[in-house]
Parts: sequence; structure tokens; C-alpha cells
Amino acid sequence: MQHMSSYSYADPVLGMVVLRIPAEIALSNDLLPAGALTREQIVELAERREQVALHLHSSLFFHEWAHTLQVAAYPNLYRRAAVQARPIGAYWNTLRGRPQEWQLPLNLQLRDDYVMMSMLGTVAARLEINDRGVGLTPVPEGTLRRGVLTENDLVEEDAQVLQYRVEIGGAGSGRSYRRWLSEGQRYSRAFSILSQHMSDGQALRLLPRMVRAAFHTTRPLNAFASLLGTILHEGPDLFSDLDDAFSRTLLVDHLQGVYGDVDQEWADIRKDEPERLAVVSPERHRALVENTPHLPVRWYAGWNADPATGGFLDKYLATPWKYTGRGGDRLDDELSRFQPPLLLVLVDHPDRNLAAQTVKVSPSLKDLESEELGVSVRTLLMEVFRSKLLSDTRLAVRPPFAACPHATCPYHPTRLCDGWIPLPKRQEDCLFPEYLRGNTGHTLDQAGKHLVPLTERPD
Repeated sequence: MQHMSSYSYADPVLGMVVLRIPAEIALSNDLLPAGALTREQIVELAERREQVALHLHSSLFFHEWAHTLQVAAYPNLYRRAAVQARPIGAYWNTLRGRPQEWQLPLNLQLRDDYVMMSMLGTVAARLEINDRGVGLTPVPEGTLRRGVLTENDLVEEDAQVLQYRVEIGGAGSGRSYRRWLSEGQRYSRAFSILSQHMSDGQALRLLPRMVRAAFHTTRPLNAFASLLGTILHEGPDLFSDLDDAFSRTLLVDHLQGVYGDVDQEWADIRKDEPERLAVVSPERHRALVENTPHLPVRWYAGWNADPATGGFLDKYLATPWKYTGRGGDRLDDELSRFQPPLLLVLVDHPDRNLAAQTVKVSPSLKDLESEELGVSVRTLLMEVFRSKLLSDTRLAVRPPFAACPHATCPYHPTRLCDGWIPLPKRQEDCLFPEYLRGNTGHTLDQAGKHLVPLTERPD
């Protein structure tokens, strides 16, 4: 979820928040070549960078952090993140399952359903409001017309309302929020649509409640339109004046009564996403979480969905100022438990050095063990992170964070290792060849033109 500002973004698959520091304020160690720092220097540098980044971008941090918590709390976003995580290993698994000689460069294509899943959030539709209710009319991507919305608009504006409330340290008012929107380049499509049919205050209160209810369904944009029709028919005050939790529950119950529950197979990410609008029950959500041990936010989703002790994220997303203080100057102990699974701070410089830009693992996760996978959660997160960077580079999602300086390495011209971390000081210390052998059962031939199967394949 790329923020309008170039200084931050969140990766829903990794549960990772990325913040950037301007090069002008970087210290000398920030701009050293790959592999130039000791581990102790890297740890010290990472701690300093985190402090600087959070000081510079505190408000943006809470916005991007909200995106990781949305994935944990909203069943629809969680399922999509789980599906989008599958291609991370699919590339290597294809090679592993076919012990043969492969000519380079490889030409393996992503399955159409994976591509479609990544595009769903950007599909635009125009809300048509009339006496009969609220309908949706698909429009071409990039259409800039009044009343046009995408699912990404809903996700971003939900996080943005949280960001605003953390900044001011309270629930805020419609007039204050409209003024805050005008102070920068911010998302406002959904708020603008609502405020045409109700007061700004009602729009501010109802927007996040409607988004949360909508993303408890299989078709959030359709659900949002349906909820708007009901709210306009019954009167916005009926829903906006209620307690937040009760209002959201009422909205979800309404959708459930009209459209019913998802089928049992919804929790199986190998199945296609249902085409019909249906509500995801807590039981189906928990089943999905249990089926996805590879997703970094699964622990947060599990804690929040626990019927005995869960529900904290729902309270935080509704009333964040109660847990952060004004401007985010403090974190409630329970909220600290849900810090981003991964936090990466980059120096905004063309020669930035990822080897020195270490990733912070959430304190609540780093000492846990994954019973299903038999590894520490810290090890799991770092391996998923490393593999995701390789996958993103290969699929042109984003360029590598740093360019490998070892041009004489036989793997360098193959581009197989584009996006690899950590970049070593000496090319003979690079761990990518071992990673490739372990994950595919193949290695590079002497000519550097083919991948050939190992004589003894790894287990």
C-alpha cells in the first residue's frame, strides 16, 4: 500500500512498514558501500535510523502501521495477502519440482489468478445514488470523475482517519478533518461522497465503520455501496450517533442478513475468491488464520480473533487516541504488542546500502517459535522477507533496494539474485548460491548459461 508520500509505504504480505530518511541528514555510515560495516555497527546504525525516521515521519508511521493492522483485522485483506504471498515461493518451487536443465534467462510467468488478485484493489467503479438506492458502474482505470471509488481508496481513507485522530489525540470533528485534508495531498474520495449526503461529522464517524464492515465481506466495494444505500434510507444519524463498536456490528449484521455467510471453502486460499458478496464469519476468519502459518501477520490476526482474549485491534482502529496519546507520544502496552512485524528504514539516496539497513523484527514476535513450521518466528520472518524482495524484483513490483557491486560474480549477469540481501563485502561470502541450491535443487553451470540439477538434491 504505497502512500501518496514517497517517504513511506506498507507491504501487506510482509506486514512491513518502510520509512525513508532524506540523504541530507544521513551520517557517514549511512552511505558506506555494501558490507563495509561490522554487525555491531549495523545494529547501532539501525537503532539511530529508527529514532530519526520515527521523529521525522511519526504521523506517516501510524498511517502505514494501520495498514498492517488492517490486514490482521479485516478478513478480506488477510485472505488477499495470503494469496499474494503464494508466488513468493512458486518460482523456486517450479524449479525444485522439475530437476532438469534450465536455460537462462528463465521465462516463468505468474499465474493469471495471482495477477488478478493484485489488481482487485485498483478496479474502479462509480457510485450511482438515486431513489432506488446505490449502485455501482465499472469505469476505466484512472478515471477521475466525481463519485468514483476503488477498494484502495477505502483502505487508505480508513488508515488516514486513524492517522488524523492520532495526530490530534481525539475523535475529531468534521470541520477539523476537512481542514486537515486541505493541508496536504491526502485521500478524500470516499469522504467527499459521504459528505454530499450527510454532515461532515457524520461522514467522519461513519466512514471507518463502513470500511471495516465492508472488508468483512468478499466484495468490499459492493458492500460499501450497499451500506451507503441503507444508511441514506434509514438516516445517517441512526448509525453515526451509536457507539462505534455497536454501529459496526449493526452494519455487519445487516450485510449478513441480506447476503449471507461465505462458504466453508473460503478459508482455503487454493480456491478462487468467491464472486458473490457474502460476509466472513469469525469462525471462517479463524480457520483462514490457522491455514496460513507463512503469513507474518498471522500471529496478530490470531490474537485479535481469539474469542476469549481478542478484539483489541477493533478497539484500537476505532479509537486510536486512547492508546497513543496526542501525536503518538506514547504507546499503550497492549498496542506495543502489535508493532509492525517488520520495520525497514532506508536512506533516500541512489547508492543506499541495504547491507547496513537492517530490518527490525517486532519485539513481541522475535522470541516466538512457529510450532507448525518448526522454526523461530524471527527466522521465518527474515526468510519470507528475503524471498519477497527477490520475488518483487523478478516481477518488477519494485526495483532492488541496492545494486550488487560484485559484477564479476558468475551469478551477477543471470539476474537471478537481483534483490538479494545481505550484500556481502566479498563476493565469495555471498549466501545466494547456497540459497538457490537449497530452495531449487539446482546450481549454475560453469558457463553461467544454464541451471543444472544437483547430483544430491536437498531434502
